[in-house]
Amino acid sequence: MFPTTYLRPVAYHRFATDRLLLKDEADIWYLWLGDASDLIEIERPLAQWIYQRPEIFPVVGPAMWFDVDSLPTDSGTQPMFLD
Repeated sequence: MFPTTYLRPVAYHRFATDRLLLKDEADIWYLWLGDASDLIEIERPLAQWIYQRPEIFPVVGPAMWFDVDSLPTDSGTQPMFLD
């Protein structure tokens, strides 16, 4: 199996906008905590629970797929895909 190289942002945390809920091309869900060294793979039910939390905002509009190497890492900054 090929490693995950492209991800689509699905949602972000209200106060820590470098924390993202992501999905890959195989429909596998991940968390990105900004300062973490790697993606955290999570089960779909957990992703749905996180997505429904009031502090989680969906990424509006069509979200671009981006390379794993371009994940934002600076705490407190807006992710590159937000207007």
